[in-house]
Amino acid sequence: MRVAGDRFNDDIARFIRDEFKLLVGEPSAEAAKIAVGSAIPQDERMDVTVRGRDAASGLPKEVIVKNSHVRAAIHKSIRSIVDSIFEVIEATPPELVGDMLKQGIYLCGGGALLRGLDELIAKETSVTVKIADDPLTAVARGLGQIIDDFERHKELLDNPLKPPAITL
Repeated sequence: MRVAGDRFNDDIARFIRDEFKLLVGEPSAEAAKIAVGSAIPQDERMDVTVRGRDAASGLPKEVIVKNSHVRAAIHKSIRSIVDSIFEVIEATPPELVGDMLKQGIYLCGGGALLRGLDELIAKETSVTVKIADDPLTAVARGLGQIIDDFERHKELLDNPLKPPAITL
């Protein structure tokens, strides 16, 4: 899914605008996500200072954003990810679901680094969830391996997964 990192940043910027009347850019939203973001409640309370432009006066302003604020901001996007995982599992042939149970689900991309996302998905799906080694570059490295041995992996690219047929 191409949802996580950038969408989380948009969610956070929108939440800060609506809740604190503070306009912030993508870098500030991302800094808040990295500093205090989580998919599940954390044992420790964390907060981060976010600076931006006051929506009413246009002057510089800073606010303290708590980890619970960031979690609330990204909740819908996280739910979207979990729901999409359920859809993929439901559309997956039973023999592959068996492999999934044995080997687990691997998360990659920047969103995989969100605190507790792996725990949340594991709890919701009852499948072990692991974060790929170096999740920021995992997809690019995997594609590089396919290109290095293209003939062996050609079948992966020639046969895209098709959604299951629905008979009424």
